[in-house]
Amino acid sequence: MAPPDDDDAGPCQTPELSVEALLKLANVVRFRAYIALRAFGSLRARQLAEFTGVTETSMNRHLDVLAEIGFATAKRVGKTRQSWLWSAVPGGVRVGRMEGGQMQDAALEWLRAVSGAQGILASQWPAVAPTWPQAWQSAAETSDWVMHLTAEQLDGLAADLRSVAMKWKQASAANEQAREQQTTTPEDPDWIAPVVVILNAFPYPHRPE
Repeated sequence: MAPPDDDDAGPCQTPELSVEALLKLANVVRFRAYIALRAFGSLRARQLAEFTGVTETSMNRHLDVLAEIGFATAKRVGKTRQSWLWSAVPGGVRVGRMEGGQMQDAALEWLRAVSGAQGILASQWPAVAPTWPQAWQSAAETSDWVMHLTAEQLDGLAADLRSVAMKWKQASAANEQAREQQTTTPEDPDWIAPVVVILNAFPYPHRPE
């Protein structure tokens, strides 16, 4: 299946996912590719393959699936597929009400893929951190907390975390045009980088018998 051409406007926002589409998105490599496209804007399959550790042929198959379910589009530049520039469709993951066992099972598979993709990204940072300027190493944050909360308090904590993230999401949006035009390097104090923010707050998965 050929992905949508850039000349055809294609989807302006990701669709609400069906069970089948959510299961297609529930793949660690596929979701890592989607995160990378969101981070960098436009990339070739070869670049995404390098980021995720798969072959370019395999990545092209993943990108075809992302295009099929409305999460990626391709700009067909050059004479060969290797030159195509892939972009993420804005909107993120949207699912309907979690009714029925099939949808709940699909959502569980997707959450496992998301956690796997996030875990790989988080584990890669310590390995490359020494190659970044000291200012970026100091600014990056990796921490965890164990708290004792009620369900209502956990809900409040999650809302506060989302609120803080949205505040900085607005700053990110303001930086977008400058990022696309920047010609400086990470050593420059005004350099703008894609920053991964992962929010997790959940009950400890195990309970003593």
